[in-house]
Amino acid sequence: MSTITTKSIKCPKCAAAGEIQMYSAVNTAENPEEAAKITDLSAFTFTCPDCGSKTEADYKVLYHDPDKQLMIYYAGRDEDAKKIEEMFLGKGIYDVADDIKGRYLYRIVRSKRHLQEKIAIFEQGLDDRFMELAKVYYLTKFEAEYPDLVPTDAYIYGSDGTYFVAFSTDDGEISTEFDLAVYRHMQSAFPDLKTPLRGGNVNIDFGWAMGVFKQSSLAASLSAGLGGDIKIRIEDE
Repeated sequence: MSTITTKSIKCPKCAAAGEIQMYSAVNTAENPEEAAKITDLSAFTFTCPDCGSKTEADYKVLYHDPDKQLMIYYAGRDEDAKKIEEMFLGKGIYDVADDIKGRYLYRIVRSKRHLQEKIAIFEQGLDDRFMELAKVYYLTKFEAEYPDLVPTDAYIYGSDGTYFVAFSTDDGEISTEFDLAVYRHMQSAFPDLKTPLRGGNVNIDFGWAMGVFKQSSLAASLSAGLGGDIKIRIEDE
């Protein structure tokens, strides 16, 4: 089921009073319209009834797709993310129900943009682990082309076989087309990851992917498979 609460809010532009619906949990099978609002992030936007200005709202939410046996939890605060991780892994006070343990795929994301990214990846039937690993390859291309820019975030967007990877920097955002051949190469380069992960690590993100490369010796393999001019460079902090 979907859980919705209504909260009073004051427009930061004109001070008019209004209301916003906040979703603590959304079930895609039971409430597809509400799930669509999470997917396009409109559920996080308050539109002032007087002046029409839009304000971004921020709150934690569980996106539940029972058909895919998938739960994605957006938690912006560290303490919330920790509690949800413990719940997903069966270490918290409130654990996931016994009848879904070991069957569901759990993910925690720390930004709404990455919530949108994860939903899109799984909607397309892709594995987010190989998508995150592919970002590392594109990071090397980014660094080679823009040596003076420091990326602060990376995310993938698109649909129906056409995808892009975007890097956020202090000077703006830079996007490039994402080739699924890179994704397929990662599947070959990391055969141990081909089995879908049910349970286990719930924080599959760019940091996780960098850690996987640090623990592997596959830089040469990646370079050989995708072009010798691009090499993976992993630096310890």
